[in-house]
Amino acid sequence: MNVINNHEQFIDDVSVSVIVPIYNAASFLETCLNSVAQQTFTHFEVIMVNDGSTDDSLSIAEDFAHRDCRFKLLNLGANRGLPGARNAGVREARGTYLVHLDSDDFWLDSRTLEILYTTARLEGADVLRFNGSNYENGALGSAIIPTFNAVNIGLASNRSLWVFRGIFLFFFRRRFIEDNQLCFDERYNIGEDGIFLSKALPVARHISSLPNLFYAYRRHPESMMGNQWSDDQFLEENKASELISENLHSVPSVRYSYIYQRYTGYWVNKLLPRLFVELTVTDQFSVLESYRKTLVAYESALGAQLRGGVKFSIYRFFLLGSRYRSLERFVRGFNRSIPLPYLHLGYYFYLMDFGKRFVSTFLKRVNRELSRRVSVKTAIAALRSSIYSPRDRHFKNIEGLEKYNFTLKSEKKRPGITAMVRVKNEESNIAACIASVMPCVDEVLIIDNGSTDATVSRIQAVVEKHETGKPLRLLSYPFSVARCGDEHKQTHEHSVHNLAYYYNWCLSHCSTSHVIKWDADMRVISEASAQLGFSHFLKYLSSTRPNALGSFPVQTIYLEMNGKAVTTCDDIHTELRFFPNTPDIYFVKGNNWEYLHHPRFHQLERSEEVFCYEIKDTRQQEFAHWSEISFDGWRKVLEYRNYMLVAENLHMRESTFVPIRPHRFSTYRS
Repeated sequence: MNVINNHEQFIDDVSVSVIVPIYNAASFLETCLNSVAQQTFTHFEVIMVNDGSTDDSLSIAEDFAHRDCRFKLLNLGANRGLPGARNAGVREARGTYLVHLDSDDFWLDSRTLEILYTTARLEGADVLRFNGSNYENGALGSAIIPTFNAVNIGLASNRSLWVFRGIFLFFFRRRFIEDNQLCFDERYNIGEDGIFLSKALPVARHISSLPNLFYAYRRHPESMMGNQWSDDQFLEENKASELISENLHSVPSVRYSYIYQRYTGYWVNKLLPRLFVELTVTDQFSVLESYRKTLVAYESALGAQLRGGVKFSIYRFFLLGSRYRSLERFVRGFNRSIPLPYLHLGYYFYLMDFGKRFVSTFLKRVNRELSRRVSVKTAIAALRSSIYSPRDRHFKNIEGLEKYNFTLKSEKKRPGITAMVRVKNEESNIAACIASVMPCVDEVLIIDNGSTDATVSRIQAVVEKHETGKPLRLLSYPFSVARCGDEHKQTHEHSVHNLAYYYNWCLSHCSTSHVIKWDADMRVISEASAQLGFSHFLKYLSSTRPNALGSFPVQTIYLEMNGKAVTTCDDIHTELRFFPNTPDIYFVKGNNWEYLHHPRFHQLERSEEVFCYEIKDTRQQEFAHWSEISFDGWRKVLEYRNYMLVAENLHMRESTFVPIRPHRFSTYRS
C-alpha cells in the first residue's frame, strides 16, 4: 500500500475524515470528489482508497491528491473488496469525526459537512444519521430511508434508527469507533454495511438523526445490487443476515423487526424472484436449503411463527416443507414471470391477494362511515350524560398525603377564564408573563413549584401593584416534580411528584368556567392587533362555544446573548391549551410529559393566526426541566437545535433565522 499526498501543503487541523473507497468508478469519481471539494466546511481530509481499479480511477484520484492538500490517496494494489477498503481508510483517518462516501455517489448540499459537524458537536453525538435521495437517469427520486428527527436517543428506545444498509448515511465520532473496536467484516462483500451497523448502533448511547437529504445514491446497472448474482453471493447474503440478527440480540424489538421485514418484505419481493431467474436448478437447491435452515433457526429463537401476508404464508409453507419446485411455481406466478396461457396456481393466488386487498380497502371505507355515524350517536349520548349526570373526579396520591388529595368538582363555576401558570425559577420572565396575559383573561393563578430565586418576591411585587380589578392569586406546591423524560416515565401517575398529578392539583384551584394552560415563558405579541385578536378568540370560545376546546399556534423565539430576539418561519407549533373547567377534562401521564385528556365529543376550535410567543433565552438553561437531553419529537428537536445554534452564535449562517421586530416583542418590567 502506498500513500500519495501534497506534503508541502499538508494540514494538521482535521475535524472530519471523508473515506472514499474507489473501484472502477472513473465515470462518476470526479463528480463525487468535486462534491466534497466544494464544501463550505474546510477542516476536512478526504482519504481516497483505490482498491485495485483497472480503469482511469487512479489517475483521477492522483490528480485530486496533487491539486488539493486535503485529498490523500491510498493505493491498495490488489483488490481487497469494499470492507477492506473502508477499513484501510478508517485506519488512516485523523479527524474527530468520519463519514463514508461511495465513489459513484455524491453529496447534494455544499453545507453537508458544516451541518453534520456542527450538529454532532453541539449534541455530543456518537452517531449522527442523515438522509439522501435515490438518483437514477440524471434525476433525483424518493428519499433513501424514512425521514426521522432525533437528539441523543438509543436504538433500544426507538427502532426507527435501524437501517439495514447505507453506512454512507452515518456520521461517526472516531473515538466511538476506536473505543468499541468496530471495523468492517472483510469476509463479507454483501451485507457488510448491515453487519457494521448491527454492531455499532446497539452500543451507541448518543444517536442523533437529521431529516436533511444530503446524499445522492446513484442507481445504475454496474453496481453490486444491479449485477447478476451467483449462488455463492446469495449464500453470502444469507450468512450476513444471520450475523446481523445475532449482533442485534441485545435489542430484541429491533431484532424481531429486522427479521420480520427481511422475510415478509425483502425475501418475498426481492430475493426469491431474483433467485429463480438468475440461478440454475442445482444452485437454487443449495440456497433454498440455506433459507429453510435459517428460517427454522429464527422461529426457534423467537419462540413464535413469523406471520405475514398471503405470499409469505404460501412461500413459508413450501420452504419449510422443502417443496422447492412448488415454491418456484408460486413465486413465478405471483410475479407474473411466466407467459400466458401457461398458468400456475401462483396466478390465481395473485388474483386472490389483489381481490382481498381490494375488498379490504372497500370494507375499511364502509366501516369508517359506519363508525362515524355511530360515533355521532355516541357523542350525543355522552354529551347528554355529561350535561345531566355530572360526576366529580377524585384524586388520591400514593404517598398518603391527605392534604394533597383533591377533587375536580362538577359544580357550576363562575363565568370567565383563568390563566393557570406553573412557575419555577422564572424571575426574569414572570412579571412580563403576567402583564402580557392579564388583559386577555379574567383571572391569573400562579403556582410556584419551589423557586429558589426571586420569582416569588417579584410575583408579590406585581400583586401589590395590581390595579386591574381582576384576581391575581399565588399558590405554592411544595413537592419536587419529576422532570420531563425518563424521570417522568419512572414516576407513578398518582404520585405528588408526577407532572399530571401536579397539573390536576393546579386545575382544582381554578375558580372560573374555563382555563387556559399558560407558561411563564409565553407572551402575547405586543402589537395591539394581536392582543385584541387573542382576547376575542378566548372570549368567543368561552361565550359562544362554551363546550369547545381551543388550540392556537405559538411561535418560538430565541433571545441572543445581547437580548435581541430571532425566530424561524417553521418554528410554530399548535397545542391544545384552552378547555372548559369540568371534571371530564384533566391531565394524564404521557410518554415524556403530561397531556390533556378530554371526551371525544368536544368540538375543537383552532386559531390560524399567531398571537403568542414562547421564549427560549440562551442566557439561561432552558432545558433544565428535562432529566436528560434526549428527544425524538419534531417540535422539541427543532427547538433544541435552534436554541443551541443561537447560543453558539451560529444561527447567523442560517438563512431561516429572522429578527423579531421590536414593536412585536416588548420587555415588561415589574
